[in-house]
Amino acid sequence: MQQVYNTQGYLVQVKQVGTSTVLWQADTQAANGRVLTETLGNGRTTTRGEDTAQRLTSVQVPALTAGQWLQNDAYAYDQIGNLTQKTFQTG
Repeated sequence: MQQVYNTQGYLVQVKQVGTSTVLWQADTQAANGRVLTETLGNGRTTTRGEDTAQRLTSVQVPALTAGQWLQNDAYAYDQIGNLTQKTFQTG
């Protein structure tokens, strides 16, 4: 495995040595380096949402069929940051 880092020192890509096949790639990152959008070697893209306090609010992985999801999760928090709700949805 070959690991590629950006100028801030965050991992942005993992490649297979010898073939340069990309196995994982960080497509977008928050200012703090947290990966918001990533693509796997099979072409699947995972998107994460955050609120203004940088808490995870959603995770989505679309299926091949439009409007369908392999993963569609949502998270909610109270005013002091405690997780109050998790919603997991597939299909």
